[in-house]
Amino acid sequence: MGLDGIQVTHMKDLHGFSYFILYGRCRHSVDLAQIPAVDGEEEAMGFDEINRFIEEEIGRKI
Repeated sequence: MGLDGIQVTHMKDLHGFSYFILYGRCRHSVDLAQIPAVDGEEEAMGFDEINRFIEEEIGRKI
């Protein structure tokens, strides 16, 4: 995977699969300027819209 100084912080058997959480330093770099950024076109909901959404979609207090 190209990591140095790996530290395994968690591992678990997932019924025939292995699950690991590890941290390390990456040997290679990523040129972030080459990754296209996409602006989200989602609109924020107002207070009343949020409450209506909760009532219609969740149906309970949260």
